[in-house]
Amino acid sequence: MSFFRKFTKLALGTAALIALVSVATGTALAQCSACVNSVTLPSGMVTFVPGTTAVPDPLLNTSAPTDPAGSGHGYFTYTLANVPVGTSLANDSYAAWCASWFFSPLQTDANSGGQVYSSYAPDFPAGAQPLVSGNTFNMVNYILNNKTGTVQDVQDAIWLIMTGYTDNPASPIGVALAAAAQNNPNYIPNALGVMAVLYTLGPAAIPSLDIASTTGTFQTVMLELPVPMVGSTNSCASCVSGIQLPANVQHSTAAKCYSPSTTAPASTGSATINLTGVPSGMNVGNKQYKVWYGGWWTSNVVSGLSGFPIYSTYASNYPAGLKPRVTTNTMNMVNFILNNKQGSVADVQNAIYKIMVGSAPGTLSAASLAMVNLALQHSAYCPPANGTIAVVIAASSNIGASSTLADSQNMPLILEITCSAPPPTGTPSLSLKKTADKTRVNPFVKVTYTYVVTNNGTVPLANVVVVDDNATPGDTKDDFTVGTVASLAPGASATLTASAYPPVKEAAQQDSNDWGGFGNWGSHEWERDDDNKFDGGTVICKELPNGNLHITYKQDKGTSDNTYGRGSSSDWGWMGHSFQSYVNSTDGAQLQILDKSGNVMLDFVADYISPSSKYRSGYGSLGVKGGDGKVYKGNVAHILRCDSSLSKNLNRQTRYFKATSDSPKAADWDEEQSYTIVIDKAACGNGGFGGVKLPKVKNDRSKHYGDESHVTHPTSSVATNTATASAIFDGTTVKATAKASVTIDASSSGWSQCSKY
Repeated sequence: MSFFRKFTKLALGTAALIALVSVATGTALAQCSACVNSVTLPSGMVTFVPGTTAVPDPLLNTSAPTDPAGSGHGYFTYTLANVPVGTSLANDSYAAWCASWFFSPLQTDANSGGQVYSSYAPDFPAGAQPLVSGNTFNMVNYILNNKTGTVQDVQDAIWLIMTGYTDNPASPIGVALAAAAQNNPNYIPNALGVMAVLYTLGPAAIPSLDIASTTGTFQTVMLELPVPMVGSTNSCASCVSGIQLPANVQHSTAAKCYSPSTTAPASTGSATINLTGVPSGMNVGNKQYKVWYGGWWTSNVVSGLSGFPIYSTYASNYPAGLKPRVTTNTMNMVNFILNNKQGSVADVQNAIYKIMVGSAPGTLSAASLAMVNLALQHSAYCPPANGTIAVVIAASSNIGASSTLADSQNMPLILEITCSAPPPTGTPSLSLKKTADKTRVNPFVKVTYTYVVTNNGTVPLANVVVVDDNATPGDTKDDFTVGTVASLAPGASATLTASAYPPVKEAAQQDSNDWGGFGNWGSHEWERDDDNKFDGGTVICKELPNGNLHITYKQDKGTSDNTYGRGSSSDWGWMGHSFQSYVNSTDGAQLQILDKSGNVMLDFVADYISPSSKYRSGYGSLGVKGGDGKVYKGNVAHILRCDSSLSKNLNRQTRYFKATSDSPKAADWDEEQSYTIVIDKAACGNGGFGGVKLPKVKNDRSKHYGDESHVTHPTSSVATNTATASAIFDGTTVKATAKASVTIDASSSGWSQCSKY
């Protein structure tokens, strides 16, 4: 259940009306310290209600990744019980987010309850503060009130603020959102915005704990709480006085007038129009705009005839004949609705009708009534900078004080534009140059890349993001964000650097006598597939900001993949592949972590998939502690995380929990078999990380033959990293790319450690 849907069921009292509009606002009103300080929370334990709203792991996102972040969805939904009457919380469901990506009993059906803290309270526990020095929970609240992209983008941004890194490479949108949050360390939400309430496990001594605990037992959950209104919060941003509009505009014919059956999201308009003939330097341009109707009758203005006048709703010359027919209402109320949309497009349009003409063609929904009643409290409302402001296209140039909206020909079109100064005119352009400090390295040796991004255009660019594909084109999972340039003037350049381990290609050798699992060695014979080689896969190593190691082994799809049943890829042959073949026999990868001298510091087997009640699907990777997993050498506590791509596939999305007969043919189903391991930096001791060895990879069935095991070893290759610099100017994305290649020498003649891998 989303946070918004929770409130649509309530009686429309004042509290419910406020909460109903709170989800998607955040930028509607001025920041309000008194509002967040007025929040009251229970002092004792609050119970979590077991059920389908919980998730057993922060990576198992029950909201579809295509859900817009602004729709009110959290990373998952959390339901509370035993909340005492008289506090700002309720016994209901809340949109929720994870403070870090560690697993915690807090997110299981078995936890007994926890304490709640306001992120703005003076008693906020020190142990629950962001792990990254200098970051604040104000930044998290900034993210919750300025969501962009998908729920995964928003969750990535929160993880970056809280812990400094994510389990998988963060998305560019998530990185940009986190960077914007860091520029707002003292952020306070607006009235009607949302704020984080921290839900922590049990009555433990919070200050002694740490969100990065390797035990993974202290992981806070952030609930979105609506910020109450306290006193007057009306304020007018200076941006409205700078709106520049042409005397009149031409437009294409608008879509047919609104129908009450419209169920499109409120983020869309009742229709769209395309303006034409607009000179440069204006706050409107020759492009498409969302349109709302000022009355529910037809009008000549809808026909798209040329020469209609256009007015800012805050301009001194705004015609009296275009003001609401209800004399006590104001166009400020319409602007309030446009900045606080909820429900469907029909709900928003009906709310505008009610303000403008006093009635609507259909019965007002709960969402419409909520928006109307709140708008009536804001007769002097003015949007903030970068908020939405209405400009109105009139049906006639002869709109005088005596004209009213009761005249059907005067029904105006209401356009949404951004409340800001006119955009600068000019041409945006970027260039990017990339170099590597080494052109030839051995496997598992870092390379430092330098990126010089230049603004070759005639307009300034903001938030220029540089992303590197880590030499794996077509696979975004291991992309890394080099950095963000906050502002780049025309002709200016900025230099960024990043160090990374180039991906290491692995050749494979069949272990023909080893059918009994791990630890039994037989003779090794070369096997060749159709392209005359036996590809093992790729090892991708990434050093996390705290020094820990994120290691991924991706098995070549020519050997095996995550397709089965009716979803089997064609190269499985006429027999196809079955899900049960994964779980009825041994599947796993043996990995050894070596230091720089070639000494084996960790030796373990990572389980691929096993039956497990820990997971919603009933199946998942049991890491090194169950299934086919085991540890031969080293401290098991140094293995912080162990997972597989099939485990993530089955458990990330609700719709895939039962996909154990046929694999889906979907873009978000990862067909590549891979293992992901996070290793504590302490595992390699003083010697430091030297690389990864794969003594054995076992498949119950491969595309070459049946049950098989193989060993791998690094092979020489060329890693070509492609970087992309991008920025958005006036709604258009500007990009530039650059490449740098590094030869990976894994030959015995060129690599002194070759024999140890």
